Amino acid sequence: MKPPAGFRIREEGRLWVQESFDPVLRTAGVVSFDDFMEGRGAEILRERAYTSNARWRIGESEFYLKRYRFPRISVALRGGLKGNLARYSGLLELENMLRFKAAGVATAEAVAGGDRGKGRWGAGFLLTKAIAGGRPIEEIIPERYSPPLDRARGREKRRLARALGTWVAMLHEKDLHVRDLYLCHVFASPEDPLTGFRLIDLHRAEPGRRVTGRRFIRDLAALAASAPEELVTRADRMRLFLAVTGEDHIGVRSKRLVGKILARSARMQKHERGPGAVWSLIHAGVPSMRAMRGSR
Repeated sequence: MKPPAGFRIREEGRLWVQESFDPVLRTAGVVSFDDFMEGRGAEILRERAYTSNARWRIGESEFYLKRYRFPRISVALRGGLKGNLARYSGLLELENMLRFKAAGVATAEAVAGGDRGKGRWGAGFLLTKAIAGGRPIEEIIPERYSPPLDRARGREKRRLARALGTWVAMLHEKDLHVRDLYLCHVFASPEDPLTGFRLIDLHRAEPGRRVTGRRFIRDLAALAASAPEELVTRADRMRLFLAVTGEDHIGVRSKRLVGKILARSARMQKHERGPGAVWSLIHAGVPSMRAMRGSR
């Protein structure tokens, strides 16, 4: 990967740090790849298998730190089973963020990223600046649109569905396949969700790929799977779908497409409840991030 402009490249290209943040990080003693992976003082928010997400206060600023530590053979094997390359890469996600930004899509600000593979294990991280004033739409919906809704708030909810659909259409027109287009990854203002959206978690995104067929179905299925069923009505979902497709009604062809989206959404929800048998077998015995930190 070609290093982006404005980033300092260290440790033989395995570590990229945005120049404007380098002084703050150095003052806090965060310089090397190992410093980022250690994340000393960071607050763990979520830990799953061999990944973790943490909130990290450095100086006067707040950041989010995503770390990967994984068995390299299992990732390679999973790539073979899936028919594609499954990559856990801080540098890849950093590059994806910059490509989305260059296409006019707002994301979090990428601060640093790194990758390293050695022996059985691979490791990577991504550090981003916290999105000021932003919250995931997944959290905004129950807080802002739980019944009973007055007429104004009901109209706003319908406008939000259409605005999200128009935004997704823009992503697809720019050949930006997100893959993980869940509502927890779409940020907006909790006071005025219609002012604009920001997108996070792009480590599996595929910028530059035409979004048709299964890619289109996957993005729409992720939105459907992450929308709270008790609050996001069938009419809301149809408004979003029509805004994405640019159609004014659901025809026969669209009904078939909606059926495929809902079927994929159901599989995604099932996967969230627990990994499949093959995935569990591949990762049997893999220590968690916490266990590996404790073993050092």
